[in-house]
Amino acid sequence: MTSSIKRVSLLAASAAVLAVAGAETAEEIAKKYADRGFYLAFQEEFSEGFVREDGKVVPNPDVWCYEEGMVRNHEDQCYTKDNAIVEDGCLVIEARNEQTKNPRYNKYGSNWYNKKRYADYSSASIQTIHNGNEGYCWGPGIYEVRAKIPVGEGYWSAIWTLGTKYEWPYNGEIDIMEYYRDAIHANVAWGGWNRWQAVWNSRAPRMSEFEDDFADKFHVWKMVWDEDYIRLYLDDRCLNETNLDRTVNPRTDWNQYDNVNPYRGDHKQYILLNLALGGDNGGDPAKAAYPARYYVDYVRVYQPDNAGVEDVAATSPQEHVEGYYNLQGMYMGNDADTLANGLYVVKTNLGARKMAFNR
Repeated sequence: MTSSIKRVSLLAASAAVLAVAGAETAEEIAKKYADRGFYLAFQEEFSEGFVREDGKVVPNPDVWCYEEGMVRNHEDQCYTKDNAIVEDGCLVIEARNEQTKNPRYNKYGSNWYNKKRYADYSSASIQTIHNGNEGYCWGPGIYEVRAKIPVGEGYWSAIWTLGTKYEWPYNGEIDIMEYYRDAIHANVAWGGWNRWQAVWNSRAPRMSEFEDDFADKFHVWKMVWDEDYIRLYLDDRCLNETNLDRTVNPRTDWNQYDNVNPYRGDHKQYILLNLALGGDNGGDPAKAAYPARYYVDYVRVYQPDNAGVEDVAATSPQEHVEGYYNLQGMYMGNDADTLANGLYVVKTNLGARKMAFNR
């Protein structure tokens, strides 16, 4: 982390916000799925932020990075770093009706994302930092996100994951939540016979199936991913179930990813949170109200207890610890007393092993 970014606690503010919803304690969160054989591998409560040089309080830059410019799906917004802040214990992604310079502009550009100097709208898309299968990315487990989304024509909000290997869609895409065109979408995708054309298992209940004040409330979106199925939930209602026997990239003459199942084996996914406008699916952004705010209360990932590395070194008098790491390979410190409960990879001069802390 650069020295120009300062950590600030937002616990007082977030406690007031979360108390209304009967928030779980830290111990309850850590033990939530313990009886089902899962441990808390990652949590982002947005209870602290990081003050940048411009004075904005933003998500932890060691965990989250930003997409910038006009990126995908012929969307009408330009993504910027200025449209995502941490406020009152939540990530806030704000979409605005404002002329925004497109950093991908090329005066000789012929593609939709680089031939336009300015977009008419701005918003944000953030994602967990990863490098291949290292960093903030995970395999099968339970993923939970509590969020409140804007509803209406023009908006296209999402909670989704992408695989860290191969090109899209052979890497796999899971849309834990998409909202557009008056429906909540829950989708799982994998590779098809033609390049850049996915096979989808999609469900999209209409907003008429939900309460009238849906947009005024926080909701919990959840993915349960195991060796057999991916199940996607909204407030404990299962919206979509995908049998992973189906999710195999087909064999083709040109495809180097054929016969690969992106949801089995050691394949991992990273998390993206964004609010898009218009584009292929969002409808007319001119009909939306601005500024539009998408709130994310928390992001949590639970992993099976048997995830991670196997023991490859035993303790001995000659051993000294070189560092503790989470199961995604991110350095967590070298003092065990500062670590929260959970599983860690302990690297020593004699090798590495998995260790659980349950104080």
